[in-house]
Amino acid sequence: MSDFVFARIDSCKKLQVLFLRSSGLTDADMSQICVSLKTNSSIKVLDISSNRELTVESAYGLCDVMTANRALEYLGMSKLNLAGENVVPIFEGIGRFPFPAEDVENQLAELKKRDAIIEKNKKLKASKKAEEPVPQLDNIEQITKKNEEGEEVQEWVTIKNPQFKHLNICMNNIEDDVVEALQAVLDRTTDDFGVTISSNKLSEPVIEELHQKIRDLHKQNVEILVK
Repeated sequence: MSDFVFARIDSCKKLQVLFLRSSGLTDADMSQICVSLKTNSSIKVLDISSNRELTVESAYGLCDVMTANRALEYLGMSKLNLAGENVVPIFEGIGRFPFPAEDVENQLAELKKRDAIIEKNKKLKASKKAEEPVPQLDNIEQITKKNEEGEEVQEWVTIKNPQFKHLNICMNNIEDDVVEALQAVLDRTTDDFGVTISSNKLSEPVIEELHQKIRDLHKQNVEILVK
């Protein structure tokens, strides 16, 4: 099966949705699929839920994909017997992260070069000529945040996978030890990012803690917009 899927991913440039639920996928299949996904720029939705033969090796393979792919918007990983430690690396590839101030000038210059290649490729594509490879670079921006003293300060951040909108990890074996990483990814992302985490092994106090976190973040975002 992997050879067929692998070929379809590579050959179908307009493929945007790939549902592989309950498809009997193995780690070997996913290894090949992940290789292709690293350079794919069209697939926005990938669902590999309910493939019981997959192990944590495939989960880590998708973590690796997230370091290079900037097209995926939805990832379905329900019913895969995953523990919290298996999904935390995916969290760590999403959202805003501090960017060193001393590297800002160089990064902006590299981003400018990248954007020039993108514009050039538009003309090459229109002329049906071979396009140049586009370097994978994460954008940076300056944001305003509150420090521990409640004062507003500015800092530079890099934005990893800004296009990513939803991670479905319901019906796994995720326990309370994931709460810190989950709260961190909520801090780093905007209101349009979501996680489905129902039917795991989270306790009621932790579920309420996460709900309160979301309410507080939403209120904070509203206050910033009003100001």
